[in-house]
Amino acid sequence: QYIQGTTGTTQINGATFDNTGRVVNAGTITVEASGTYLQQQGSARATPTTVNTGTFTNAGTVLVNGGNFGNLAAAAYENRAGGTTQIGTNGVFINQGRII
Repeated sequence: QYIQGTTGTTQINGATFDNTGRVVNAGTITVEASGTYLQQQGSARATPTTVNTGTFTNAGTVLVNGGNFGNLAAAAYENRAGGTTQIGTNGVFINQGRII
């Protein structure tokens, strides 16, 4: 489980962040051009989940290959030039906020 408060900042640059559990973001997550945010089913039975109530910016690769990625009310998901967002057959993207 990874929980980030409203003043938190996470940068994913030159690496892959592999979410097989639960990520809660109320701050800012930025996937740089050489970064990857991967969400997929792990060995545990728990469904991988991302709950974004802050800002999630993608200039690299976001792949939701399993579980739910929730961009909730008042949240922002920004896909910058060069960034790709892919939702696999076992993934769900739920948007109640803003997509930029």
